[in-house]
Amino acid sequence: MDYKIHFLELLGYTHWADLNVADVLKRNDIKESKTNALFSHIINAEIILLARIKKSKLFDPFEVRSVEENIRLAEEINKEWKIFLETLPVPEFDRIVEYVNIKGEQVKAKICDIFMHMVNHSTYHRGQTAAAIRSLNVEPPVTDYISYTRSKTK
Repeated sequence: MDYKIHFLELLGYTHWADLNVADVLKRNDIKESKTNALFSHIINAEIILLARIKKSKLFDPFEVRSVEENIRLAEEINKEWKIFLETLPVPEFDRIVEYVNIKGEQVKAKICDIFMHMVNHSTYHRGQTAAAIRSLNVEPPVTDYISYTRSKTK
């Protein structure tokens, strides 16, 4: 498997889906606490998971910010993940990283598995965000991977 091509594609999808959520939140002026907390958590985790690999400063996974601030951070972390993936030598994708998880436990994981966790974690919580948006009688964003691939061919 060519990790770089596959992971860069998944990163593009994750960023596209995050921005679709942000767009719906912004256009509909949604500031409801559960929805905003979920979206903030998605962006926080995208930052935290790369920070674990790089051994850099960690964010509070549950810090809640404005949609505008989350958009700014989403742009920044997408660029950081992209540079990281583009410059990481392919054999390094299987390198094991040690870090402390959210429960305070010392754990080990491959870089490729941490990245896949980031993608899946974001997708999972975007689904929860969509349900929260729908509960406010607002049409949730489209965040399906197939819609992302179709959007690239338009």
